[in-house]
Amino acid sequence: MSNADYLLPTFKDLKMLQYNNSQIQTLDYCTYCPRLCHFSCPAAIGEGSQISSPWGKMTLANLERKGELLPSSDFAAAVYLCVDCRRCQDFCLHKNDVPSLLRIAKARMVSHGKEPSKINEIRVSYENSGTPISPTPAFTAYLKKALKRTKVSKTGDKTRIAFFPSSSHQEDLNTAQLDQTMKLISLLSDEPVALGWDENCSCCGCIAERAGLIRTVAAQRKRLWKSLNKYELILTDCTDLVEARPNEKGPEIIHLTRFLADHTKKLAILADKKPNSEAIQLHGGCRERRYLDLSKEEQNVLTAIGFEVSPFPAHENSDECCGGEYVFKTISPKAAKHAAETLNTIFSEAKIVTSAHRCACHLSDEEKTIPSLLDLVLERCLTQKTQS
Repeated sequence: MSNADYLLPTFKDLKMLQYNNSQIQTLDYCTYCPRLCHFSCPAAIGEGSQISSPWGKMTLANLERKGELLPSSDFAAAVYLCVDCRRCQDFCLHKNDVPSLLRIAKARMVSHGKEPSKINEIRVSYENSGTPISPTPAFTAYLKKALKRTKVSKTGDKTRIAFFPSSSHQEDLNTAQLDQTMKLISLLSDEPVALGWDENCSCCGCIAERAGLIRTVAAQRKRLWKSLNKYELILTDCTDLVEARPNEKGPEIIHLTRFLADHTKKLAILADKKPNSEAIQLHGGCRERRYLDLSKEEQNVLTAIGFEVSPFPAHENSDECCGGEYVFKTISPKAAKHAAETLNTIFSEAKIVTSAHRCACHLSDEEKTIPSLLDLVLERCLTQKTQS
């Protein structure tokens, strides 16, 4: 698809580019708000400007909607400064869903060809390889090897279960961790497990959605379900995939943390936990907490494998965002790094664990490693036993 073709919206595209009455009301609420959620936004803190706050971005979107502001590269640069964390919603009297409306604003910029150049790079990568992240030789080699493995159970039936890793696993490729995760799922389910990625699709399309690439999302979802419909159960640590299921006819999709929480007795046996539990503080990933509300499941899993869990010291129980969302850190890497550094300064002396793999990758650096919940589960249930 040429870029010129991409900029010719169909009737269906035009409908998706319009705000409905409820969304217009939300834009108005944000526009005339005295910026009460500014402090909660990692983009506003990282950029150090009002225009990058939820109020600033929503005001620009409202002005553009009214025709009082023309689509431009400067406007696009502002509305793309959203981490999609919904933390502003925690402190909003109207519970406005800012990220969802900014996705429309982004899509409108794409339709005018005003999106940042990095967004077009993401689109091209999706079209060429079914992922927003250009595959490395190591990723391609692992994928080829993983797909060669047999997908037939002991009874001769096809594998029912697949593990579809979030795209952050491709950014920070740890093939041993992926293999161990599938091994753990197999032990808990007593069934063989396949890798849900394939050569044409290793992302559910969520990054394209947050980038405002509505046609790319549609094409990617078509590839996705063609690839996954051969399974009955998809386990994933991608919150967006859980919400992307189109209807009841496709495979059941369960977040990996929920699956682990349903098997805490087996996890405890595998972990062979000692009487003295290790104390940790749990930082909740934005999507895991505000989109799927997995806090209880996270606590139950970590307790089952021998940890004494205390909550992260957050303002009004709303855990800070690390800034690790892919589109945001691609568009504004300095602000994303600032968000991670700010979060790291409030970590206590206790051992910190974060519920999301992408947060663990973004928060870790050369000086320290912040483990994810999955890291601890694999360490307690598989790695230690393998070493012993």
